[in-house]
Amino acid sequence: MTKQKQIHRDLLAESSYTPNGTMITCNNHVMRRNFRLYIDGSYRGQAHYMQNCDLLREIKTQPRKLRSFVIRNFLELIASDFESSYSTAQRAVVSAFPASELEKLNAALIEDALDLIAD
Repeated sequence: MTKQKQIHRDLLAESSYTPNGTMITCNNHVMRRNFRLYIDGSYRGQAHYMQNCDLLREIKTQPRKLRSFVIRNFLELIASDFESSYSTAQRAVVSAFPASELEKLNAALIEDALDLIAD
């Protein structure tokens, strides 16, 4: 199985927490949980967590920058988890979802990211 097919399989898998739940509709989908772990420093350490919190506090009212932040971090996560390049991760995500669903995914990931700094 190619890296792209492996990524598709996980992105499009049904959530084990919600019947018929997708990555977009279920915040407990494994890929969304992994994203939260990635940005909270579980993958790259405390410094990454602090850097993300500082940046999110700075850009929390700037939708374009928030979108850029979640896309970059989500693709870095996928590249790391699937031992692929960033560009392979990017192509896989873009080909897995129609444009309208990608925007819903970005919105869901933004919510997840903002939860990191919710006090």
